[in-house]
Amino acid sequence: MEVKITVFTPAGASASPDGQQATGSHEDTAAQHPASELASLDIDELVRLMEKPERRTLQVEPNSATDDRHVKIELETLKAELNTSASTGEKAKQFDLYCQIGDLYRTKLHDLQSALQYYQNMLECSKSLTGDKKEAKSHNRLGLTYDILGMEEEAIRSHKGALEICKVTANNESDICVANKNLASSLALFDQVPGAKTNYESALAVAKETGNKPEQLDIYLKLGDLHIDKLEEPQVSHKYHTEMLALAMELGKRHMEGEAYLRLGIACSALDDDETALDWHLKDLKVKQEEGGKKEEITAHINVGDAYMYLEKTDQATSHLNTALQMAEETGDQQQQMQIHICLGEMHRNQLDSPRTAIQYYEQYLALARQLGDRGAEGTAYNKLGLAHHGIGDHQAALEWYQQVLKMREEDGDKKAQISQHINVGYAYLSMEETDQATSHFDTALHMAQQIEDPHGQMQACFCLGDVHMEQLHSPRTAIPYHELYLALTIQLGEKSEEGLAYNRLGQAYYEMSEFGEALGWYQKQLKMGQENGDDAEQINAQSNVGNAYMSLGKTDEATSHFNTALQMAQQTGDQHGQMRVSFYMGEMQRNQLHSPRTSIQYYEQHLALAKQLGDRRQEGAVYNKLGLAHHDIGEHEAAMELYKKALKIQEEDGDKKSQIILHTNMGDTYRLLGKVDQATSQLNTALQMAQQTGDLHEQLDVYFCLGEMQREQLHSPSASIQHYEQYLALARELGDRRQEGLAYNKLGQAHYEMGEFQEALDWFQKDLKMSQEIGDKEEQIKAHKNLAASFQALGNLDLTTSHYQSAITIAMETGNKQDLADTYLKLGDSHRAHEPQLSHTYYTEMLALARDLKRKDAERQAYNKLGLTCNEMKDHEAALEWHQKNLTMSEEKEDKMTAHTNVGHSYQALGKADLARSHYQSAMTIAMETGNKQEQKYIAEWLASL
Repeated sequence: MEVKITVFTPAGASASPDGQQATGSHEDTAAQHPASELASLDIDELVRLMEKPERRTLQVEPNSATDDRHVKIELETLKAELNTSASTGEKAKQFDLYCQIGDLYRTKLHDLQSALQYYQNMLECSKSLTGDKKEAKSHNRLGLTYDILGMEEEAIRSHKGALEICKVTANNESDICVANKNLASSLALFDQVPGAKTNYESALAVAKETGNKPEQLDIYLKLGDLHIDKLEEPQVSHKYHTEMLALAMELGKRHMEGEAYLRLGIACSALDDDETALDWHLKDLKVKQEEGGKKEEITAHINVGDAYMYLEKTDQATSHLNTALQMAEETGDQQQQMQIHICLGEMHRNQLDSPRTAIQYYEQYLALARQLGDRGAEGTAYNKLGLAHHGIGDHQAALEWYQQVLKMREEDGDKKAQISQHINVGYAYLSMEETDQATSHFDTALHMAQQIEDPHGQMQACFCLGDVHMEQLHSPRTAIPYHELYLALTIQLGEKSEEGLAYNRLGQAYYEMSEFGEALGWYQKQLKMGQENGDDAEQINAQSNVGNAYMSLGKTDEATSHFNTALQMAQQTGDQHGQMRVSFYMGEMQRNQLHSPRTSIQYYEQHLALAKQLGDRRQEGAVYNKLGLAHHDIGEHEAAMELYKKALKIQEEDGDKKSQIILHTNMGDTYRLLGKVDQATSQLNTALQMAQQTGDLHEQLDVYFCLGEMQREQLHSPSASIQHYEQYLALARELGDRRQEGLAYNKLGQAHYEMGEFQEALDWFQKDLKMSQEIGDKEEQIKAHKNLAASFQALGNLDLTTSHYQSAITIAMETGNKQDLADTYLKLGDSHRAHEPQLSHTYYTEMLALARDLKRKDAERQAYNKLGLTCNEMKDHEAALEWHQKNLTMSEEKEDKMTAHTNVGHSYQALGKADLARSHYQSAMTIAMETGNKQEQKYIAEWLASL
């Protein structure tokens, strides 16, 4: 997940002569609050250490040659005085000189080891002096130095020593306040956040009790920073920085007022209130311009540009960032130039969707990082270049960038960073469809995270592994344990948005397993979480998912209600992408569940209009494909072909090879249904050749499937289809795609069934059943049971036929799959009609009830027909006539009307009503002649002759 980049500037507390932060220095309160002799880290130093712990001895502000010369002269003078005082035995004088020399080494020359030596001498000297305050001052200086060196145990021990002495002497409340504050800052540096919070609050209480407003101001700043940086509580941070602002204005500290504006901007940005964040950053910029500090003004311009960027106001963002860059180049500040280049790169990659331009900025960032010897920034550059190359589809280059970062992190020994990089490398391999390599890196990330007890790393790795099992391995059952662990970790860490995502993934997994009721439960939890978080985008997504689950349960009214809610929310929030998604889902429901491709076309056309309005050519191409499928479903194959051609043109312009292969495959399938076998073969061969050239095994698999279907259905050569299905099976096994492997077993079974080889068909269908049970695919289990039933029926085993149909019914009931339940009742009715018409009637009646519940007019009409035929078998011709008349009333297609007229004619003939029978036979004959159906004309002529 990417976060907003915000640059912290040094807070402008008054500086004492040795460059450390002074305390209690405001002139109006100096008499009431004597200044503490304890020092604190300057805020800019503390912020730098908080942000980049691994760079604690790097990136200090360099002194000029003149400054260095003055400092060295001053050091020589002080050392000469020290030698004199040592010879005369003046311990108090030596103590002060050790402190002054140590401070110069620490704050001016940044020679921490030399500073440490003098502070240790200072501590030894203090032990021979009366009073504990000097020992506290020594511990204080040692603690600050250990903080910068990253020596956790020594730093905290020194700050605790200073605090304990101050508490005992208790003659200067300012000392206690500062010692508490310093201990808090040290604990925060080393991620001991609860202790840091407690000590800051203790320091604040002392400052409030004594009315020490300058210290209150400083502690409000640090408490606010702690809550946003370490506790990730921007709302609490906002409260403290608001108090800070009020005090800064009261005390007339204009610089600190600017720092409060800056921090309030950061808090508002974290709260996604980007408009208010911009206002605060503009106020900060005004302060920095008044003060005239170029470095601070550059940083303020960066923050303003950053705020405009997240408001999608890229022109204003570019203006401020370019101003900042020009100033940074004029002042020779390479650190800030580097920061600006990454901001511009991020804007071009994320807001302007221009990864190629982003690469240019990231390369400039990388060059500066190398020049400055900043390995942390160098690693960041590699990562950003990886993301940008991924954005232009150059996955090999992306992988190479990520691998460079991984190598750096392994050299550094940074385990947490290695975990993140293994995940990035894994994603790169996924983009290259190298699933085994991707899984290996995700597994490594998970094991490393578990070893170092990094819950965030575990959470990321579990998410990735769950998605791989779902998307690439098509194994939702094995994905579930990863998603469950991911969910547990999100709850443990209090990551509400991630928790919602976990519910989403669990819903998807159960949905893929056709356990729609279980899926619905998870999606409803996702929806509740989105409502609690007030996240409109998540609610729109969840409402759509809940709608999908209801749709698959056959509850189309509930599905429509949720889709409409999602659509309404998307319209109210101006989320056109959300509107586009909902239109897509509603089109899919109409086409796939309600078997109403004509209605689906209306929704796809809405999707198309939005895609054009947004200038989203990729979505435009995708919806042309969907429109083609809808026209394909209603038999308008010529219209479908034109739509596929439009889609293909867009995908060729976009260079999307995968989509081109899909479209060539769809066009081949359409030519197949038009009986144009040569054109079909040409398109499918083109698709196969492209898939082989790009190494796309998944699309090769689809093409072999279509070639098999053409041989079996159009060329009526099931024996020839077997060769293609076997290639399809081999690829499915190579890809480890068990779902497709099961489908190959299904198709091989169908081919052998059509060849009359029922035992061979039975063997393949049994393999399909076993596979679907292993991967937990309930929907495929239903199909396999139905195919096994048909095979046993062909072999004359009625008991096993019934048994498998009943198994199909049981699973359909468990999953709430009313569509398959209705179809299975139809099959059961057909299998019993010749021998047990009464039982058959029961099954058809169940089918009719489900068809009505599902609002499936086609299935309802079919049930009427079947009930009519069954009643004829039972010699109940009056009832049969009623059912066939209902069928005729509902029939729309000519072929259906012809069949209905014929069946009504049979019923009238059985009832001895020859005239009425003749009338319906003649109507059937008219339709048969119109459609050129010679076979039906022959049969109807025989019936007419029998009257």
